[in-house]
Amino acid sequence: MNKISSIGAAPTLPRLFPSTVPLGKPVPELAGSVAVIMRTKDRPLLLHRALASVLCQTSPNWHLYLVNDGGNREQLEDLLVDYDSAFGNRLTVVHHATSQGMENASNAGLSLGREEFVAVHDDDDSWHPEFLEATTAFLSAPANEHCVGVVTGCTQVTERLDDDDIEEIDRTVRRSNRTLVDLPALLVENRFPPICLLFRRAAVERIGPFNGALPVLGDWEFNIRLLLLGEIDFLDRNLANYHLRVRGSGAAYGNTVVDGQAQQQRQNILLRNSILRNAIAEQPATLGTVQAVLFAQSQAMQDGVPKAPPTEITGRLDTLNGWLEAINGKQEEIKWEQQAIRGELAAIGGKLKTIQERMEVIEAGVRDIGIVASWLRKLLRPMHWAWLRLLPLRRLIARIRGRR
Repeated sequence: MNKISSIGAAPTLPRLFPSTVPLGKPVPELAGSVAVIMRTKDRPLLLHRALASVLCQTSPNWHLYLVNDGGNREQLEDLLVDYDSAFGNRLTVVHHATSQGMENASNAGLSLGREEFVAVHDDDDSWHPEFLEATTAFLSAPANEHCVGVVTGCTQVTERLDDDDIEEIDRTVRRSNRTLVDLPALLVENRFPPICLLFRRAAVERIGPFNGALPVLGDWEFNIRLLLLGEIDFLDRNLANYHLRVRGSGAAYGNTVVDGQAQQQRQNILLRNSILRNAIAEQPATLGTVQAVLFAQSQAMQDGVPKAPPTEITGRLDTLNGWLEAINGKQEEIKWEQQAIRGELAAIGGKLKTIQERMEVIEAGVRDIGIVASWLRKLLRPMHWAWLRLLPLRRLIARIRGRR
């Protein structure tokens, strides 16, 4: 009799999908509410536009936390006097005596509220009036409970400051993120500006606030931690406007991504070094894998010229898409102009036809007048001949009547 040894069942590996961390339900009375965090420092010209952007939202369930990060307090308070009635009790102002940095300013506003959702609205950007209504409805839908945030389509607006006025130069649709946010792509570079994002406060309670140690790129680092917790979905509507001033707009009104590129590049390297360093420190065995991947990448060269990095490829694609959209826009403008010109030409043709018809009527009248004049000359010839023949008799009659 054969004996069969008993072998224990193989261990079951945890499933890989889905991996989103479940979040708790919001407090009922706070459901759908939004904490809007706005950082500002001595930019009154742009701040007026940003405040109007919030006040014009079709959804009224928001509270604005305005953080004055080391700016002129008296100037800001004077500016806000005109908005007292508009904001009512939906505005909280925080003043920092000295600048604490962008991320610490965000955390100052974040710590004050309890609203279900959070949005960071920089003082130089703007929203479509339906931004909050659309994004809160998206995240409140039961089908999207697995999402920790949502981003909308975004329009990039290029502008310059001219004599205390904002002059728009160009606007194009940003193509860097037009779908569900991809984690590998986000690990390479930030995919969207803060103005496009609405996220859950419950997610912040799990991942922590913004990293105050970062002078720039704090939003990218925060977005990575947020996406590691759960999905950030995409709402295909261009409801956010990302405003960029041209280089040289001044220290107060400049953009860090435009005037601070050297700092951005340096901090980008420091952040990536730190992420990789921490990962290898926690799992030293991964160093070999990382080295192998980097070596394989270094071998992926054609004729000694390395392939363009993903960030550069994305930038080139964005540029090409921008050009294509501009060309399509111009073609559409030309199409409408051609239709307008055709309409004008048709109208001119109608007027010319009317003038031609009137000319034909006039020419016919002139011909009729010529015929009548010819017949009158023929009829008057006998009378003219008789009048000349009676000249002696007319003179005799004149002398008789006492006329010479």
